[in-house]
Amino acid sequence: MGQGLLDETRIGKMKVLICGNGPGVEKTTGQLEEFEHVVRINQWKKYCDPNARCDAWAFYPFHAKGMQSEKYDVNDYLPVDYIWMAHPGFWGECWFLTGKLPYLQVGMSTVKELYKELGYEKPTSGIVILKMAIKLGFDTTAVGFNFYNGKKVHEGHRPDLDKAWFYRQVETEKLKEWA
Repeated sequence: MGQGLLDETRIGKMKVLICGNGPGVEKTTGQLEEFEHVVRINQWKKYCDPNARCDAWAFYPFHAKGMQSEKYDVNDYLPVDYIWMAHPGFWGECWFLTGKLPYLQVGMSTVKELYKELGYEKPTSGIVILKMAIKLGFDTTAVGFNFYNGKKVHEGHRPDLDKAWFYRQVETEKLKEWA
């Protein structure tokens, strides 16, 4: 693992791999030395080797057992060095569920900017985390983003708009896709 994520001398040089939960993520089980930080999202252990490298975990707290939608137990994803919070205003829930405060949390201004770029207001946690990493200036690579291809779409998400945004970031070289 590299230096702290917000080391100002490293911004723009820090290589970060953000792993979605779609096809391709299964190949992220090696050491991944070229990346200083590997970020995994939500219930990543369902889609990848549970022993795979994970320096930072990004999750939506209301998917946790004991909370609103009760999908999984956060304890299965701890300990982890860093938590990235993909939704503004969840510091308390993060502390309650994990005993840790988020190392990084997306700000409301970044989320509103993303809403405008997407054309709607309910992006996935993965898209929000990608936006945050790009905005912070990380050298960001993504893998495992298939935009619910063949899977049930959560209410309110628009995979078509998320996918269009994702590939605009790739085309403008703000994001790399690890194929």
